[in-house]
Amino acid sequence: MFSRGPCSFRIVTLTLAGVLLASPALRAQERGWGSSWTTSRSEGELEEKRMINQIRREVGEKKYNDAERDLFALRKSAPHHVGVPLISAAAHVAMHRYDAALADCNVAISLLQENAPNAVGDAYEARAEVYLRMGNPGASRADFERALSSNKKNPEYNNALAWLLATSTDAAVRNGPLAVRYATTANTLSGTHDAEMIDTLAAAEAEAGDFDLAAKYERQALTLFKAKETHGAEKRLSLFEKHQPFRFDPAHSPPASE
Repeated sequence: MFSRGPCSFRIVTLTLAGVLLASPALRAQERGWGSSWTTSRSEGELEEKRMINQIRREVGEKKYNDAERDLFALRKSAPHHVGVPLISAAAHVAMHRYDAALADCNVAISLLQENAPNAVGDAYEARAEVYLRMGNPGASRADFERALSSNKKNPEYNNALAWLLATSTDAAVRNGPLAVRYATTANTLSGTHDAEMIDTLAAAEAEAGDFDLAAKYERQALTLFKAKETHGAEKRLSLFEKHQPFRFDPAHSPPASE
């Protein structure tokens, strides 16, 4: 769901907005809360889907004024649907409007807590990513932990928390042993064949002090990443071979969409 590396990081993006169409939050709606965007049941819902895709295109093309106009219309047509504030958050991150993205996430969390509390993890994870961009890793860790508490068997939540615990530039946030624990769980839940999750496990082992194992996992991740999408894994491997951990500050790196 999120990218990583020296020039990008796991931040809520328009990719997340697309993934949300199949998220637990939206599946929860299909089971009884409001209308569903996963199965179109009216012309209105089809129009909402069309607007979502249009906003994604506009943000991708940096047509931010058009995107803001269409976000306003989407909020007006579907004010109580959790997908709207989360997609708005994704767009505002791409626009570097982090205060607005944070407000969007707060709205989504409130909607989910009231109507589908079992699906609130996606919104906590999104807000955690926004906090990272705002330079607040402590608040980010708290939200990743909230997401994980909502669903301990979600590999992405385990993986996201492990990455932060392993790579944060804030010593008060880092925790090598915990990072290894969550990264190991993420890999087990995902089937141990996901490049990013193995990459996270490598970073976690390095933070815990086992650089030989970290390098082993990083080489494994490199074999699974696509040739042009290694997300800085080569740099991390070089660090681990030198017995150095990897540090990453999302607040000073551009979003993956850039």
